[in-house]
Amino acid sequence: MILVFVMIFLLGASVGITVYKKNKNKELEVLSSVLKETAIELDAKDPYFNGHTKRVIEGAIKIAKEIGLKKKDITEIELSGYLSEIGKIRIPEKILLKRDKLTEEEYNIIKKHPVIAYKMIENVKELNKVGKIVRAHHERYDGTGYPDGLEGDYIPVGARILSLVDAYDAMISDRPYKEKMTEVEVISELEKGKGKQFDPKLVDIYLEILKKS
Repeated sequence: MILVFVMIFLLGASVGITVYKKNKNKELEVLSSVLKETAIELDAKDPYFNGHTKRVIEGAIKIAKEIGLKKKDITEIELSGYLSEIGKIRIPEKILLKRDKLTEEEYNIIKKHPVIAYKMIENVKELNKVGKIVRAHHERYDGTGYPDGLEGDYIPVGARILSLVDAYDAMISDRPYKEKMTEVEVISELEKGKGKQFDPKLVDIYLEILKKS
């Protein structure tokens, strides 16, 4: 039911419904709420990922505030965090919930979810920046990520932030194919990922945030 509501909203926006600005803002607030519930439902299907999206968004918002992003930019990152998971609705559950290591073919299917989510909103003018973040949230700083092989500052800052916090949460969480890392191991991995997987400046900022928490 929630998914149907999301699709109706996006379809309405994409065909150009004319509303006053305050109503558009209200619609975006409603969409944010719906996306949140949908992402939570997706997380809840797999006990290993339960709460993952919420934790990633909370961490991303902390970084966004620390680097001085505007409220509008922070809201877009929050929306992107929820919407980035929505693409998984088109991925077969037998792959999403698989307990063993994914085959190369299965991994390639999983890798489609950023583009799936992007296509859901690409015609919604108000979500243009959100769409770019969603599409790029699995890009890597050195250009070896997917789906477009973007690198460095060509990756939207929101995507760089989400990528970092997403990886951090994966490291500190038990997964079917690996146990969670220790704090020392996580810090080491983040440091090693500077300039490769992650924006080095954002890593330093996030490590400082984690020290204070």
